[in-house]
Amino acid sequence: MNIRSVATIFLLAFLLGVIGCGSGEEGSEIGVVGTWNGLCEEKEGGQSSKSQLIFTEEEFSVSFLKYSVSSCSGIYQIDLEKAGTYQIGNEFVSADGVMALEFNAIEDSIYFYDLILIENDKLYTGLVDDENDGSTPEKRPKNVNFLKYWTRE
Repeated sequence: MNIRSVATIFLLAFLLGVIGCGSGEEGSEIGVVGTWNGLCEEKEGGQSSKSQLIFTEEEFSVSFLKYSVSSCSGIYQIDLEKAGTYQIGNEFVSADGVMALEFNAIEDSIYFYDLILIENDKLYTGLVDDENDGSTPEKRPKNVNFLKYWTRE
């Protein structure tokens, strides 16, 4: 898994802490609290993996789960696990006109600035690219990534 994928997940995750100026809404106010499962990705050799996000009122954890079968079912092992704190910021209108929320995270002194959108029990984050990599508030993604999402458990 490359660093950009990990960063995007820390979006969400995600990433956190009390960062920047924002409305400071708690996770329960926007419905982020709970467990969210990423899409199943098939790997070589019949294996598969997915990410899992868990949010409490102010903290998050992200786990990368590896399965021995292609359907992300059965017994798994945790390939990587990270945790931190987050804050939901102000409303943000993306470049393509979608209303999202600012998502600010910190994990092991690494800050990440992202977008978050919850719609129909799906959690979307920002579309990270070279120019908008989430490393500073100014480099927060400008669009929502509708191709990658997490589903509420």
